Amino acid sequence: YGLVVKGKGPIPREGDKVFIGGVEVGYITSGTFSPTLNTAIAQAYIRPQQAFPGFYYDVILRRGVKVRARLVDFPFIKS
Repeated sequence: YGLVVKGKGPIPREGDKVFIGGVEVGYITSGTFSPTLNTAIAQAYIRPQQAFPGFYYDVILRRGVKVRARLVDFPFIKS
């Protein structure tokens, strides 16, 4: 799945944890800044039974910062 960070938050990186409702449901596999979307994006492994496209998840970065991100299907930008 893909995650699109809400606002101008920091970039999630490999190994950062993904939570919904305080429960860990996955982790980030890669992240970067998208100049097209003008925000940070990431790829994540999310347990299928807890993957709800369109819902917002919390991503806890290694330095303890929490960002909100919306779960999306690939591709990030529809053609």
